[in-house]
Amino acid sequence: MRYLVRLIWNENLKMLYRTSTLVMSGGLIALIFLTFALDRWYNPFYIGYWQAVASQSWLSIFIAMIAVILASRTIADEFQWGTIKLLLIRPAGRSTILWAKFCAVLSFSLLLLVVLLICSMVLNLIFQPQDVTEPSVFSTGEKGNGSPWPMVLKLYALRMVEIGIYAGLSFMISALFKSVALATGITFFLMIFGSEIANQLGTSGLSRFFLFHHTGLSQFAQWNATDSAFTLFESLVIVIIHLLIFYGIAWLCFTKQDVF
Repeated sequence: MRYLVRLIWNENLKMLYRTSTLVMSGGLIALIFLTFALDRWYNPFYIGYWQAVASQSWLSIFIAMIAVILASRTIADEFQWGTIKLLLIRPAGRSTILWAKFCAVLSFSLLLLVVLLICSMVLNLIFQPQDVTEPSVFSTGEKGNGSPWPMVLKLYALRMVEIGIYAGLSFMISALFKSVALATGITFFLMIFGSEIANQLGTSGLSRFFLFHHTGLSQFAQWNATDSAFTLFESLVIVIIHLLIFYGIAWLCFTKQDVF
């Protein structure tokens, strides 16, 4: 277990040492501030502190894009640069290395999501501190006296699951084809058009299990949630099954790949 944690840490350091990762992370933080400024400029009618914190979670789509790029590179780059040989001479087996790489991508994405949440909370606290303790409008659409924390944390947790879906898909394609361009291209295409494909398929029969019917999990935590043909439990089960399939394919490709 200790060796696995060390591998995950090393993988995170490898990602951080890349200039592209720092540029993307810095761009995300700049985008958070820019979006907040534009929102205050064009939307002078403030919706409330906690509602603003929740609504700004849509920026997690950019974290998903970063996660897709990192997931596509973590395996493909090792083979393209030839560093996979140095990695495989370590005491850890291929299964452990693969799991460490996937966990590193998810942990780095989680860190960025926490940064998004903290920045959103701090910026809204600075400019609208008077609304922090006021009741919030969430799933019931009515004001209540309960703490808004559980709903906000649930929303961001579901955003993390959404990020994990696309990261897992990119990770699988990268392990399968050893190509960064192919992994990012296919995943970005499905991020854009996956929901439209799902709408064309409908929700009857086996199409109910199509993954992109279940990628909009954050709707289950919104105060203005729309009706869904699925429950949160059903969607989570289908997502987990797909992620297990993605990881299983990646494991087969990575563990059976000959390295010369």
